[in-house]
Amino acid sequence: MITATPSNESMSTSSSRRKHGHPNWAVVAAVAVVVVAIMLALTARHDTPKLNIDRGAFRMPTPPVDAKYSGGNTLASIIWLGVVALVGFGLAIRDFARTRLPLAMFVTISAPMIIFPEVFVDVMGAVWYPLSESDNVFTILGRQMGTFIIAGWFGFGSLFMYTIYKVFERGLSTRGIWLAFLAAGIGSIVFEEILQNLGGMYLYYGNQPLIVLWKLPWWWMPCNAGGVFLAAAIAYRLRDSLRGWRGLAMLVITPASMGGVYGFIALPSWIVVNGKYNWWVTQLGGVATLVLGVVCVALIIRLVLNRDPWDLSGDAPQRVPAQDYVPGTVK
Repeated sequence: MITATPSNESMSTSSSRRKHGHPNWAVVAAVAVVVVAIMLALTARHDTPKLNIDRGAFRMPTPPVDAKYSGGNTLASIIWLGVVALVGFGLAIRDFARTRLPLAMFVTISAPMIIFPEVFVDVMGAVWYPLSESDNVFTILGRQMGTFIIAGWFGFGSLFMYTIYKVFERGLSTRGIWLAFLAAGIGSIVFEEILQNLGGMYLYYGNQPLIVLWKLPWWWMPCNAGGVFLAAAIAYRLRDSLRGWRGLAMLVITPASMGGVYGFIALPSWIVVNGKYNWWVTQLGGVATLVLGVVCVALIIRLVLNRDPWDLSGDAPQRVPAQDYVPGTVK
């Protein structure tokens, strides 16, 4: 009896279908389908939000202007968020004491600047901060912003921007970079679920998709995590150009990064949040933002960090010293 044995050439061709370090896309697709199905099942537990549509010119959900402000919960949140912020800033100071390079400090102190694009994404994404005469730092687009939002972004942003920046600096594998983004995403969920369940500081209204656990619409997660990820990536890519006091450019780069990520991935969710759509269309808008979030991070890894985003075992490209830098190469 004659049996055919695969030739070395055919075996080589079969094994090379998937590049070294790249995931098995069939498995990835299967896992993604399961994860999305679980998220939709958990979201379906919640009642459909009651929409108060403005019947005037805009015909959009109106904010709950009668929502109660809680000074006690605001103060408690400012304290614990401030502690988290000091942890991130303290790590950056320790880094400066060891390396004499201040960029990590500028990365962390730039986080509160996100309060400015925050106003615009709150209007589009339907977030309302209860009014308080005693807690009004500034008002933009008719939205009153208090001290809580400054502490909120300083806490979340400084800790995760510093962590992600150090992941880049240490030259961890691309798998480590994806895990850093995932950690920031999970961190944003933890932060916001705590704040939302305390209440009295801010709340989501409108037709919000993907309320998976309690009160946080999960489409916000890749937007917030992606914004700090992009800011940290730009800081790392331009680390030779941002030496010394030039690192203060992060005060502009960080809020611009947050606004850019929202502009790239949030549109599907913004559309469904501000309209009256059926349950499936609403959730599809949220899922589309999650998918675009993954695409956005992959593009950041490719275009800013100059890595193959899907080669999970890949290391950082070799650094070109500043004095030998040629435009078009990685610094």
